[in-house]
Amino acid sequence: MAPTPNELHVRALRKRVLLAFDFDETLAPNTTNALLEHLGENPEEFRDRYVKPLQDRGWESRLAEAHTLVELSRRRSDPITDQTFAEVASNLDMYPGVPDMFDRVRTAVGDIDDDIDVEFHMITAGFVNIPSHTAIADEFTSIIGGHWAFDEAGQIVFPKNTVGHYAKVRHLLALAKGIDSVQSDRSYDIDRDIPESEWHAPFEQIIFVGDGDSDLPAFDFMQSHAGTAIAVYQADNAREWESKGDMRRGR
Repeated sequence: MAPTPNELHVRALRKRVLLAFDFDETLAPNTTNALLEHLGENPEEFRDRYVKPLQDRGWESRLAEAHTLVELSRRRSDPITDQTFAEVASNLDMYPGVPDMFDRVRTAVGDIDDDIDVEFHMITAGFVNIPSHTAIADEFTSIIGGHWAFDEAGQIVFPKNTVGHYAKVRHLLALAKGIDSVQSDRSYDIDRDIPESEWHAPFEQIIFVGDGDSDLPAFDFMQSHAGTAIAVYQADNAREWESKGDMRRGR
């Protein structure tokens, strides 16, 4: 249930604003596509040939994609390593306006009140191994998402973890409470009762920016807790986003 105006009025505010971003297709093009293209693969053909058959057999999409990437790595004379991710990141163009967005936001907030701190966080349903190597990585206080495990030779072997649709909600709650959900993946840490007066930031001072289906639960959560949710999409996909919103509202 969303807070009433009176409840909002009495909440303690912080001299802090948090902006949490998805990464793929929010700040930059799809990183898995960029990886496949770097390896000489056609992303659409690769998914049709290797990923879709697993999905048709009941595999979760993210795990199916990860499995096929591990198999691809094993077939190659130059397997997928952290160096591969770094090379992809170095050639990944951010969307227009993204590289200087951080300073522009800080300046805009400072013009209002120069005592307010601005924190940027990343919560992605993808793997963080490519975003963590990009030129903008150091702008983020935390980078939350899936991680690859590597063998002794340094090549990918299996996902250490993935971040699904509803996990983003849990990580947003952790950010608000000031809990490091990257270091502590234990639900009881995040769910423990902390007085709102001791939270890192109230939801009214948190903005979440995303682009896809995996972000809809986070949008709903932010809106129901008086936070701000911003959808990023191509102008010609506006109606698609409106229809998704209608479905979420049961229309």
